[in-house]
This record gives sequence, C-alpha cells and structure tokens, in this order.
Amino acid sequence: MRKTFSAVVWQEGRGFVSQCLEIDIASQGKTEEEALKKIK
Repeated sequence: MRKTFSAVVWQEGRGFVSQCLEIDIASQGKTEEEALKKIK
C-alpha cells in the first residue's frame, strides 16, 4: 500500500527546510530540491 503525503518547503537562511504536515517530520538541504529529496 502506498500513501501520499503533503510537504511544505521554505527558505531559512542560506538553506531550505521541508516539512511533512501529516506526520510532522522535517528535513533540510542547500537547495529546495535537496530538501524535498531528503524528506522522501
């Protein structure tokens, strides 16, 4: 079974933060793409 989750991304300082809203986890990266890749 697969489930789809939502994520928000915002810039914080020189990096980006991604947060999954449904299960309240976060990750960060140097680029928006890197932050999203890490949260997957």
